[in-house]
Parts: sequence; C-alpha cells; structure tokens
Amino acid sequence: MNIPSRKSRSLVITVLLAAASVAYVFFVFLPGQKAIAKLRRELDEKQQYIVDADRLAHAIQLAEKDLRRAEDFTTAWRAAAPNDGELAPILGRITGEVEACGVGIERLDRRPVKQYEEVGQIPIVLECEGSFQQIFDLTRRLEAMPQDLWITSLRIETQGKNSESVLAEVALAVFADNSEDSD
Repeated sequence: MNIPSRKSRSLVITVLLAAASVAYVFFVFLPGQKAIAKLRRELDEKQQYIVDADRLAHAIQLAEKDLRRAEDFTTAWRAAAPNDGELAPILGRITGEVEACGVGIERLDRRPVKQYEEVGQIPIVLECEGSFQQIFDLTRRLEAMPQDLWITSLRIETQGKNSESVLAEVALAVFADNSEDSD
C-alpha cells in the first residue's frame, strides 16, 4: 500500500477545510446574517411603533381635552340659548338698544326659521333711520349683546344729497337650540 505523503495529506486537509469554510459561509454564516438583519429591522419597526404610540397617546390626551372643552362650551351654550318661543325678550332687547341709540325703527320683521341639525337660525330684519354715528353705535351694541346674535348683512343708504340722516337695513340671525328635534 502506498501511503500518501505528508504534503499531499496536508493539501487534502487544507482543501477539505477550505471547502468546509466556504460551505459554512454560504450555508450557515450568510443566512444567519440575513436572519439577524431581518430581526434587527423588525426590532427597529417595533421600537418605532412604541415611540409613535407614545406620541399618539399624548395627541389623544390633547384631543380628549379639546373634546371636553367643546362639550362644556356646548352644554353652557344650550343652557343659555333661546328657543323659538323665547324670541320676544330678544326682540325687546333689540328694540331697547335701538331706542338707546336714538334711532327710529322703520320696520322689525322676523323671517321663517332655518332649521339645522343642532341649531335653528331665526332671521330678523331691522330697518331704522338715524345719523351714521347712531347707526354705527347701534351695530356696536347689537354685536355686544349676550345672545348668539350675528349681523349677517348691513346696508346703509343716505336719505338725500345733503341729508345727515341715513336709512339702515340690518339683517340679524339669532341662533337657537334645536337639539330636541335632532338625535
């Protein structure tokens, strides 16, 4: 029998070790690195989710606080808002403000109510005559009234070329509670 030489045995061992190393790299090490990289990406995503969840929790707390303030405002408004049957005192206050300004009332008309989901809008048209300063004072007083009253339009016309008297048409909207009619 022929005994392989020491050199050839060491070459065979080296080739086998090299082949085992290459096989280890391709079949164990590289797939392991890919799996580790995938696990790191998943870990990063989950850590980012936790960070985002903390931010969302803070945003949710702020939104809940805003919602509570809105609900408090709505409750207070509903308690103070007139309904369609309580329009006479408001018209009385409007008339009082007109008289306090020294303006003469030409016409004061209530228009049909516009019903919305939660509120009703009661349009009122006021025609009055006085000086520009008196009309200006009247609009300031109307806007300062405690009711939910809006001036939706204001038209001012002079009575003549040299007249200091002006005729004003003020369209008002009174907002009333309509929650009993809605869900």
